[in-house]
Amino acid sequence: MKSSETTARHIGTLLNMESESTGENYRFSRKRTIEIGEGNLVRTALFNLIISFKDYQDSGVARNEAELYLRIEECEGFLSELLQHEHPLPTDYHQWQEEKADVVCLHIEAIEPPEIFADRLTEAFKRIAD
Repeated sequence: MKSSETTARHIGTLLNMESESTGENYRFSRKRTIEIGEGNLVRTALFNLIISFKDYQDSGVARNEAELYLRIEECEGFLSELLQHEHPLPTDYHQWQEEKADVVCLHIEAIEPPEIFADRLTEAFKRIAD
């Protein structure tokens, strides 16, 4: 059985994100620069990607949450990769999105091992980076 601290260190490395913790709540964040707009109206915006887990159980399962910002054209590939990951989505999985000025804010919640949640997101980000 891994401790939540060991899991948090592993996830920080996997996600390549800065981490902070308060009690048993672990939060990972990274800035992402996205160019939005078209033609002469393109501008650069900085968004904070946030991934967290809490309520870590002895079984290795926790409540995971993510708030991610994607360009509209990245959404389909990102979501497709989430579905095609080697580990199927857990039964307790929720996602919703908000469109804000040419950017989609994707919210994800899942109860599963944090390592699997983080790996799924890492693989999805690799897909849109290609």
